[in-house]
Amino acid sequence: MSRKLTRADWLNHGLMVLETAGHEALKAGILVKGLKVSRGSFYWHFKDLNDFYMALVAEWKQQNTEAVIADLKRIPTGNAQIEAVLTHCLETELPREAAMRRWSRINNSVAEAVQAVDEIRFTFLFDIFKEQGLSAFDARARATLLMWAYIGRSFAGSFAEGLMPDAPLSLRTMLLSESKIASK
Repeated sequence: MSRKLTRADWLNHGLMVLETAGHEALKAGILVKGLKVSRGSFYWHFKDLNDFYMALVAEWKQQNTEAVIADLKRIPTGNAQIEAVLTHCLETELPREAAMRRWSRINNSVAEAVQAVDEIRFTFLFDIFKEQGLSAFDARARATLLMWAYIGRSFAGSFAEGLMPDAPLSLRTMLLSESKIASK
């Protein structure tokens, strides 16, 4: 007798399907074929596809934002924490991030969730830079640049190839520098 699938099994499978085949493949028929089970198993855990979608987005948020931030908060604040953030941004594989953002372009509920995740991530980054003694303006600018880099890298990751292992240190130096732009 085969093991019964749990809600977590379905969500992990859904995230893998999203990552490898895109949001178009998040259909009950495709999902059950991939797991070689009946539709009844799917509907045992989810009332409908929308329920599954919202649970999938919540799982993505937990795995790719809440758990990551919790891990980064365990690192003492300061340069080590910033280097860890930069290393995460440069070393993490991001096809799931790109797939979720593509999905958000056509699904308003997913778009709202992605926006909420971006706000959580931005606030975390902003707070890190503020703790370094930067002004609110400078902390916001640096957090914004990191957000743009992370989101952009999810769609064009090849540009970061060859930057490791020195990139986090170099980027930290750039992001924490007190450089002033000369005004005319």
